[in-house]
Amino acid sequence: MKPIHFQASALQVVCILLSICVLVLLASCARPGPESLKIVAPLKGAVQQTVLVVTTREPDPSAHNGFTSGRAQYPTYLRMVISVPPGHKPGTIEWARGVPNAASSFAVIDSKVISRQEFLDKAAASASAFVFVHGYNNSFQESLFRLVQLSADADISSTPILFAWPSRANFSSYFSDRDSSNFSRDELAQTLDDLGQRKIETRILAHSMGSWLSLEALRQLRLESKAHSLFQIDQVILAAPDIDIDVFQKQLKVVGSLSKPIIVLSTQDDLALATSRWLVGATAKAGALAIDAPRTVALAEKYNLQIIDISDIRAQSRTRHDRFVTLATMLPTIPLRALRAGPVGTGTLYGSPASSEDERILRQAVGLLEEESDHASGLGSAVQTH
Repeated sequence: MKPIHFQASALQVVCILLSICVLVLLASCARPGPESLKIVAPLKGAVQQTVLVVTTREPDPSAHNGFTSGRAQYPTYLRMVISVPPGHKPGTIEWARGVPNAASSFAVIDSKVISRQEFLDKAAASASAFVFVHGYNNSFQESLFRLVQLSADADISSTPILFAWPSRANFSSYFSDRDSSNFSRDELAQTLDDLGQRKIETRILAHSMGSWLSLEALRQLRLESKAHSLFQIDQVILAAPDIDIDVFQKQLKVVGSLSKPIIVLSTQDDLALATSRWLVGATAKAGALAIDAPRTVALAEKYNLQIIDISDIRAQSRTRHDRFVTLATMLPTIPLRALRAGPVGTGTLYGSPASSEDERILRQAVGLLEEESDHASGLGSAVQTH
C-alpha cells in the first residue's frame, strides 16, 4: 500500500531534498557557544537592554550564565543586562569573535538569578511586557540576543521577557525539540497567568515551533478558566508558525477570541517549514498558507485571525524562515497599532522600491500607521485585504 502522506512529484522531491541540503549546510556553520555569555565591562554610551528570563533549561555548571538543552524540573528566573554595540546594524546580531567586547558585539554586562516573586516585581515595574518565545534549533544565547536585537531595533518600551525552552539547537533534533516545547507548556502558561494576575498588559511574539507552544499555553489557560489572564493579553503574533493546520484549528477552537485578532505572519517559500511539513507528513503548515485560498480566508474569519503574507520582505537567511527579523523596526508597532483597526481576514504586506531596504521598511511603517483609523480602506495601500 502506498504511503499517503509522502506522495510527491519528482519536482517536489527535488525541492524537499534541496531544502534539507540548505538546512544541513547552515546547521554545519559555526555557531556562538556559551562563551558569548561571559560578563564583560560596560561601554560608556552603549545602549543597554534589561531582559527578564524564564527558562526550563538546566543550568550549565561549566559555563557562567549558560544553560544546557536538559529539561529542568523547575524554571529558572533571571535578570540580565545586555549591551548593544555602537554601530549596530538593524536586523543583525553582532556576535563576538572570541571574548565578548561591548564595543563591537552584543555582550552581557550583568546577570543574576532571581526568585519568581522578584521576577514578577520587576515585570510589574512596567505597565506592559513583551514576551518572546523562540523556535526550534535555538540555543539559549541565540534566543536571548535575538530578543535584545528585536527590542533594540523596534524600540520596544515594554519589559522584554524571554521564555527559553530546552531546544537542542541542532538541526537533527526536530522531534526532540517538539517534545521539549511540549514539556515547557505548563511553565509558559504559569508565566502568562502570573503576568495576568499582576494586571500586566502582555504582548507575545512567538516564532516557528514556539508558536505551537504559545497556543498550547493559551489553550491551557482557557481550559483552566483563566479568563482574567487571557484578558490581559493585548496581542499575539505568530511568526512562521510551525503548526499542522488541523492541530492549529483545534487549538484556536479552544483558545477562542482574544481581545484582538491573532496575527499570523506567513510565507509560502519557507524552506524550514517545507522540510518540517515533509518530516511529519502534514498537509499544510499554519505559517505557509496561501492567503488567497478560500480555506485560508474562511479560517481567518472563523477564528479571529489576521493572516498576513510577508513574502515580499527580505529574509535574513537562505531558509527564508526569519523574515520577522527584518520587520524588527515594525514589530510590534505595526501589528499592534496599524492592524488594530483592520478587519479580520488575510492580507499582503508589500514593499515598494527604495534606495535601501531600511528606507523601504520605514516608509511602509509610516504608511501603515497613517491608515490606523481608516476602517473603510482596511489596511490601506500597504496591506491589502482579501
